[in-house]
Amino acid sequence: MTHVQHLRICQFLNAIIANIGDSRSYKTDISQIYSDGWGFFRGDDFSNAKSAKGVPALARLQKANEGKERITIRLDADVLAWFRDQVKGGGNYQSLINEALRMHISERDGTLERTLRKVIREELRTAA
Repeated sequence: MTHVQHLRICQFLNAIIANIGDSRSYKTDISQIYSDGWGFFRGDDFSNAKSAKGVPALARLQKANEGKERITIRLDADVLAWFRDQVKGGGNYQSLINEALRMHISERDGTLERTLRKVIREELRTAA
């Protein structure tokens, strides 16, 4: 792939990303990307393409992922293996990791609250 082709692909993908959520079909002629005969998409017709909202399975996936953000994270292999082992037979280890992080946050917040209440009670006893 040439540098020019790479730039054209990036422009095409940026145009698609900019229109995500738009109900219009994408009518960009991707065959223009490959003008030197490499022709991976040459002749493909995207004029009847649907947005993700127009495809029920994709719409469900988008709805399920609302409020979530895709990240890249490095975890120790044994930690990741433990989470994967916990969901064998069904389930999603990523959801389990998310749940474990939420529990840790709530416990930590609760610990701070308990500590503050204890300190305030002790101070009130001392002052009385």
